[in-house]
Amino acid sequence: MIAFASSTFLRAVRGSTNSGRVASLSGMRNGSLFQIAPSSRSLARVFMSTGPGGDTVVDTCRMKLTEALKPLQLNITPAYGDPNGSHITIEVVSDSFEGESVVARHRMIYKAIWDELQGPIHAVDSIEAKTPSEAGF
Repeated sequence: MIAFASSTFLRAVRGSTNSGRVASLSGMRNGSLFQIAPSSRSLARVFMSTGPGGDTVVDTCRMKLTEALKPLQLNITPAYGDPNGSHITIEVVSDSFEGESVVARHRMIYKAIWDELQGPIHAVDSIEAKTPSEAGF
């Protein structure tokens, strides 16, 4: 079972289930994301085509990282050029990283985009988290 949703359309695609019926929808979130109750013999996956206000997943991540880290430079690149792709690469330069270990910097990034990692984003392929001095500013 694969499901797609946006502010303008809602579509469920049948998977291999015993009865061939579409699993039930359990609700909407921000007008674009819904949860499906999978049948016992199907896997359910949830995709978000747009975020609140029609933003892409990359736009939502950019907004959240900007709010959390106040970066001097921020690049978020979706895999395969798809702004709603499930894999992204993050490059960020921020004063917030001063005195922090690499692991602590990554935690700060993951904390900011945690909600997206629970749904539309499957993985962050790579992270470059630098201080301004490390980036040559």
